[in-house]
Amino acid sequence: MAEKSDSSKMIILKCPQCGGQLDLDPDKEVATCPFCKTKLLIVRSIEQNNVINYNIRIDNSGKTEQDPFPEEDPEEQRRIRIMQLLIRSAAVAAAIVVLGLILKACGTVLDAFKGVGSGNESGEEVVQDTDSETGTENGQDPQDAASEGRVIEVPPYDTEVPEIDPIPQKTESIAAAEIKEFPVRFTERGQEVTFDVTVPNPGSVYVYIAEMRSDEGAEIQIYDEKGERTGGLNWGRNGSGVVFKTAGSGEKYSIHVIQSEGLSEFVVRVGMPKPVVDLSDLTVLSDRMDYKNQENVYTITAGETGMYSFFPSEMMADMRIGMVLYDRLGATVTSNSYAYTGRGVWAELTAGETYTLAVSQSEEIGSYDLLVGRQKTAVDMEEHVHVKDSSEFAYQRNCYTFTARADGNCRIEMTEVNTEDSFEISMYDRLGQNIGTFGTYNRSNTGRTFTGLTAGETYRIYVEQSEGLGTYILSVYQPKDIVEITEGDTIRDSIEVEEQINTYSFTSSRTGDVTLTISGLTGDSAVALKVYNDLGENLYTDSYFVNGDSLTIHDTKPGSHATICIEAAEGSSNYVLTLE
Repeated sequence: MAEKSDSSKMIILKCPQCGGQLDLDPDKEVATCPFCKTKLLIVRSIEQNNVINYNIRIDNSGKTEQDPFPEEDPEEQRRIRIMQLLIRSAAVAAAIVVLGLILKACGTVLDAFKGVGSGNESGEEVVQDTDSETGTENGQDPQDAASEGRVIEVPPYDTEVPEIDPIPQKTESIAAAEIKEFPVRFTERGQEVTFDVTVPNPGSVYVYIAEMRSDEGAEIQIYDEKGERTGGLNWGRNGSGVVFKTAGSGEKYSIHVIQSEGLSEFVVRVGMPKPVVDLSDLTVLSDRMDYKNQENVYTITAGETGMYSFFPSEMMADMRIGMVLYDRLGATVTSNSYAYTGRGVWAELTAGETYTLAVSQSEEIGSYDLLVGRQKTAVDMEEHVHVKDSSEFAYQRNCYTFTARADGNCRIEMTEVNTEDSFEISMYDRLGQNIGTFGTYNRSNTGRTFTGLTAGETYRIYVEQSEGLGTYILSVYQPKDIVEITEGDTIRDSIEVEEQINTYSFTSSRTGDVTLTISGLTGDSAVALKVYNDLGENLYTDSYFVNGDSLTIHDTKPGSHATICIEAAEGSSNYVLTLE
């Protein structure tokens, strides 16, 4: 005997072949079991009090006398149909009466409480808020809405390109060094002449002989205020000298010049150290070498942890300088004993630490510009897909950070790069391990997909200058959010970059097959469609899915789940994916 279904139009029976539960239309006379595919006949009979009984039997061509459900005659079938129509008519009439009573009661309640608690004292009609995307009232179960079929619009990647400010330019010029000059005239052998000097700044002092004839010589001895010898030159000739260091400002020294060969006139010159210059907020410092063995000293406090560079520029072709960078403990960080225009020193410095750069004369005397490259603040890519940035000095390394929104892949692209410029792009995990590197190498557009990212982990991207100085656009394409879908849904989405993967979480709401169909692709674009089970096993694959192509997932059941992926195959395009 049939059981009553939740729907007034259906009856529930069991298949006599496999025992499967069947939802059947009582108006039909034949049916097919969806589980075992057995053909069935729906048999009706009327008992006392005009009660209709429904039974089913297997439709066999050869029936026997033992058939428990003999065929009814046409007159009985006509009586059954009339009875069904009468029952349905009575049900409809009863529903109309009940609905009228409910509406009348609601009207009475609304009249009694009009404007109370609604914030609408004018008595105007209050419209219930409705979800503009699904057309359902707030609070409705999304699964109920999904069963009615939804159109899901997945937004494309953000196209806004914010521009990162370049490093603020600040230039300073330093005056020439002070050189004190003391004339000397020897009139007798063993004669000694003494000069007192006060050194204004800490650093290196150079005492040297000038304008002396080539066949003459003198001895130089230097003493501090305590009378202790700090340096000397035993056999001084024209152009020769001695360097000594001072630790503080305003220290006094005595310079003793003693005749050793010949009697003549000459001068003793003392090159004084310049004040120490802070480079922390400078980009260009114009300075010069005024005497042999001169040493100019600079300090810098790193504002950000990262790459800093110090390059001489605007030097005479045959001029050379030495460069040594020290940390706060005096240990050498990096050095270059033969620096010239375009060739200096660079190193990774730690934020908050102060470093000392000593620049010494090596070959020739003249002016130079010191170009200071500072680390920019790291750019957080959480709110951006694209940024426009620039490299302004050699070996500049710009840093960008992002937190992975999902496990899987991330596409990094460099575009709008000048063809004469080159950059190296690297990604690092939170432990500082290099995940991968690629370069532009004089190409305007290039990129790489980095795999194996972990959701919630923060990663760093470094763009390091290799050749040329110019601008570029960096794009970080994280996977789009996973979209929940079911039968009847229509998804409007897009493939915008190479190796992009759009992921959909499919949960079945019914028993049977579901067909996925693609449309809306432009030109010669194509995608790949892949379906996986919850174990990650591939169930279906179509590696070249084009307009009009379909793929069917068989034998789904309510609550069964699969992951559907649309992957870039050829070109970029919008597309429409339907589930039927």
